[in-house]
Amino acid sequence: MDGCVYVQRCVSVDDYLGAPIPPLDETVCPLSGSIIRKVPILRVYGATQLGQKACIHVHRVFPYLMVPYRDIAGQVDADFRDIFTELESSLNRSYGSSNGQFIHNIVTKTGIPFYGFHEDEIEFLKILFYQPRYVKRTAELLLQGCLRGKLVQPHEAHIPYSLQFLTDYNIHGMNLIYFRRVLFRVSEDQFNQLTINENTDYMSSVSSFIILVPNPLAGYGSCFV
Repeated sequence: MDGCVYVQRCVSVDDYLGAPIPPLDETVCPLSGSIIRKVPILRVYGATQLGQKACIHVHRVFPYLMVPYRDIAGQVDADFRDIFTELESSLNRSYGSSNGQFIHNIVTKTGIPFYGFHEDEIEFLKILFYQPRYVKRTAELLLQGCLRGKLVQPHEAHIPYSLQFLTDYNIHGMNLIYFRRVLFRVSEDQFNQLTINENTDYMSSVSSFIILVPNPLAGYGSCFV
């Protein structure tokens, strides 16, 4: 595959919440401007084509649901801050909190509605969340009329977070995943050794797209492949 620098078989996928790691993650919410406390991160366990066991941490992929743009009554701000504020307030009330972080961003997408018969594509609002469990709660609130007092039919809210990732990126279980950009986690000693031995076969096989940096973060979890 053109531009591919790393290949790994997809054996198992799970997710966890972690503190944002710049530059891998955004640190400020695009809509509220507040500091992001936790972000969702996917883990893909598998093995390389050489048989090396590996775990890929996938950043900047958020759980989401979609709502038809036309179903939202009234005027909508170009950056969707009004919708963001309404949904955040409803979720805070639902969870009994006052400063919860639920929605990361709202963007537009086009597609054919799943419910009923439709010939043409329409515009949807894709609402991105910080935690998968917020998707179901938001879907329930939308069906109760939390947005503009109008019942809104959510789409794709029933699809689990990991399955959304696999579907959106056309990834099949036990098949190979091709990456154009990856970052290897290495210790300080390993990094220094790789830097010194720049003429080794390993370093010569590394593309400029792959970044090797020392990473002080501890590993999360394990999986026997």
